[in-house]
Amino acid sequence: MAISTMLLAFSIVIVTLSYFISKTDEAQ
Repeated sequence: MAISTMLLAFSIVIVTLSYFISKTDEAQ
C-alpha cells in the first residue's frame, strides 16, 4: 500500500515536471 502510494505520487511529479518543461520549451 505504502509503496503503491509512493509510486503514484512519484509518477504524478514526473508527469507534472515533464508538462512544465515542455511548456517552457514551447515558450522559448
